[in-house]
Amino acid sequence: MKKSIVTASLLIAALASASAQSEFDALKFNSTDIIGSARFVGMGGAMGALGGDPSSININPAGLGVYRSFIEISLGMGVNINKTSADWDGTTTNDSRTHVPFNHASFIIGYTNKNKSKGVVGNNFGFSYSKLKDFHRNMAISAQNQISSMTDYLAAYTNNNEFLNRDVRNLGDYEDERNGYLSSMAWNAYLVNPNADSSAVTTPLNPGETVNPEYLSEERGYLNEYTFSYGMNISNMVYWGVSMGVQDLYYTRETSYYESFANNGNMELINRTETKGTGVNFSAGVIVKPIDQLRIGAAVHSPTIFTSSEDNYGVRDHLYSRLTARTNVDGDARPDNYNEYYEVLSPWKYNLSIAGVLGHRGLISVDYQIADYNTMKIRDDGGRDWGYRVENNNIKDKFQASHSLRVGAEVNVVDGLFLRCGYAFVTSPFADKDNVTMQLPSNTTYTSPEFFVDRWTNYYSAGLGYHKGFWYVDLSYQLKQQDFDFYAYDYTIADAPADNIKLNKAELTSLIHNVSISAGVKF
Repeated sequence: MKKSIVTASLLIAALASASAQSEFDALKFNSTDIIGSARFVGMGGAMGALGGDPSSININPAGLGVYRSFIEISLGMGVNINKTSADWDGTTTNDSRTHVPFNHASFIIGYTNKNKSKGVVGNNFGFSYSKLKDFHRNMAISAQNQISSMTDYLAAYTNNNEFLNRDVRNLGDYEDERNGYLSSMAWNAYLVNPNADSSAVTTPLNPGETVNPEYLSEERGYLNEYTFSYGMNISNMVYWGVSMGVQDLYYTRETSYYESFANNGNMELINRTETKGTGVNFSAGVIVKPIDQLRIGAAVHSPTIFTSSEDNYGVRDHLYSRLTARTNVDGDARPDNYNEYYEVLSPWKYNLSIAGVLGHRGLISVDYQIADYNTMKIRDDGGRDWGYRVENNNIKDKFQASHSLRVGAEVNVVDGLFLRCGYAFVTSPFADKDNVTMQLPSNTTYTSPEFFVDRWTNYYSAGLGYHKGFWYVDLSYQLKQQDFDFYAYDYTIADAPADNIKLNKAELTSLIHNVSISAGVKF
């Protein structure tokens, strides 16, 4: 078997079954952003102890009890410009994506007895739509003269297969459940060679041959939540609330990993995925106002139980290879289509908050939230997790609790005109950011070996609002800065011990400029 030029295109279930789900995807769909009303965004999302805003209810449902209007209706939208820059061993690249999302809508109805100061003063009910995460992002990453190749990884991954105690010439059979799809694809596309006795495979590259890698990615989609809430006001001092959230997930990703070989030839692996999911969760919270100038809040959010699926489309399920100018060998790889279902259990989340209110002149608020990502779990559609033992063990080993601190302030400049600012910092969910690997099961159908490691995230925001009588308008600007690392594949099994052939990570920074506008009426 000789080296070939290979172009591979495959639609697989990225979050579909025990053999097609990675812990990195579970993390992607269970981390959220600071998105919502323009006032909420302008204050950095630090409104857990304040309430009185439709997006604050997603942080602490007790905020619904603060409302005093009989009816309030609001909606908002925004413009996102996502610019991602990458540095891979000195080669810098940039890509961007502009998107116009509909961020939130709410309808709140309630009753407050203004003549009563003790006992149950008010009861409020609310329905809101909120965008929790926007997945729209483009990435372009490339490097030059790398000694480590995807073919090294494909050979090492195949040889590490615990079921590989047979002739490797059986690797090309996708129906053989002992084979990983990546191994079958590599064999059928001539990207791995058998050794002398066909007991293992090797890379087709020559010793010391370098490659020029390039990775392109287009992501689209959203994570939305529809929340049904109830809040109560007790003696204008204690506010509590509960809510049920129904989440709606849609995500698509198209990626291309390409390598050109120094001694002629190249390969390309293309993956296309489409994931849909629905989840439900519950939350409860309380806000206490011991004095008019101080508010203290606390809330707990249950895990979201996602039931998700991914559909495959035959028109996309196609792998083909081209003739090489070097060896005249042609390769072809064509896995089967299938539909799968799975469940993902998100982490518990806890929020503590405190706010100081200076009458009508202004306020300052601080929120702290913790999300324990190593408690996530992946299960099949019957609720069993035995088929995901590798992924669930990886979740426990790789992830830790992520902490976020949010600070926001608001000043009433003149009657009805408010200025706002905010800042938020989110720590990495990875326990050891510098030693992360991606261990795929031996027989997985997952064929995207790349992974990303979040290092930290900063949010900077500012805004203004004008409230007059029964209507209001708010405007905000937010800059989200996220630093993360990219690995094309698991370097720990693809590289020899020598430092000079180690696969280096690419360092990426994503800058998201978000302008939001909200409007509402209250009676």
